[in-house]
Amino acid sequence: MLIKYQTTSELLSQAVLMFTTGTSMKTVATEASSAGFARCRRRLLALFIDNLTLCSGEFVGALAMSEPGAGSDVVSMKLKAVKDGDHYVLNGNKFWITNGPDADVVVVYAKTDLRADRPQHGISAFLVEKGLPGFSVAQKLDKLGMRGSNTAELVFEDCKVPAFNLLGAENKGVYVLMSGLDLERLVLAAGPVGLMQAAVDAAFQYAHTRKQFGQNIGEFQLIQGKMADMYTTLSACRSYLYSVARGCDHGRANSKDCAGVILYCAERATRVALDAIQILGGNGYINDYPTGRILRDAKLYEIGAGTSEVRRMLIGCWLGPSKERYRYESEKAMALFDKLFVTKRKLDNGDLRSRDHTRGAERAKVASHCDTRYEATGAAFALCSELS
Repeated sequence: MLIKYQTTSELLSQAVLMFTTGTSMKTVATEASSAGFARCRRRLLALFIDNLTLCSGEFVGALAMSEPGAGSDVVSMKLKAVKDGDHYVLNGNKFWITNGPDADVVVVYAKTDLRADRPQHGISAFLVEKGLPGFSVAQKLDKLGMRGSNTAELVFEDCKVPAFNLLGAENKGVYVLMSGLDLERLVLAAGPVGLMQAAVDAAFQYAHTRKQFGQNIGEFQLIQGKMADMYTTLSACRSYLYSVARGCDHGRANSKDCAGVILYCAERATRVALDAIQILGGNGYINDYPTGRILRDAKLYEIGAGTSEVRRMLIGCWLGPSKERYRYESEKAMALFDKLFVTKRKLDNGDLRSRDHTRGAERAKVASHCDTRYEATGAAFALCSELS
């Protein structure tokens, strides 16, 4: 499934850069469907997911995590959600929200426990519908690139969100957030690959037709060397992208490669765009040619869904000595899953002995998909929510 999605997204991003719009909608659908409790799904997801309205574009989705003071350090967010009867009252704002002005439904992360021992322990996730009183769009941001999708600040002023719009459990929103980030990074990586292809197409066509010193500039060895570098870079990025996507399709997803593929493809896309501008020379620096737009669009991929620096830190943590700590956290998540699974079976008055093999299979399924503590806890919690 991801292979087909990545192929389509790469082709779309070569021409019309609305890719981030589709990425946000896919991530919204995934997070809501995996973490939402039954009442929330029946109430909202039948409209937004079961009828594929998010995929068709009839409805638009957005993710609201970042704030003016909480970018890479997203768990330091200040947006508050206070329980009031059968509602949560949200106050605060979100910033840099892709699709913000156009979204019909937004996955919003807010602080529900200001006294939590750690910042990440007091966050909850909510599904917020457009038109709720107190929910508004403030300024639209004037971006350097990616101008085909609107980005804005969202404001919440005594916004009452129904309690059944809570995704997952209260104060456990970080598991929803982290479990969705790997998918977001992976699907985003098709964007820079498409941009590289667009840059290669523009530069190679120009090199084959532009004449200087009585011959096409593509016949000069220095230009040929630059073209060779662009081609091999594109091929390597595309291979990495589809390799990771294929692994995810077969249940072999891991955080380090989801971060690695967007890190590598994003930085190479910026480099390839600069090479394309250099081949076009003066024409590459004017807006009559697409290379300037390609460069501006490519740069965002080094920032959005985690900066290149954060991605390197994530990969380094996975490869470093702290990996054993992640394994320990994964084991704790598996224990949580086992406990809740057994509780559910008891409530259903089932025969635990005859179902032990099922529990073991489900536990193995979670473990096989978990390479970091966030993946493990998020995956376990999502499955526990499904059973609740």
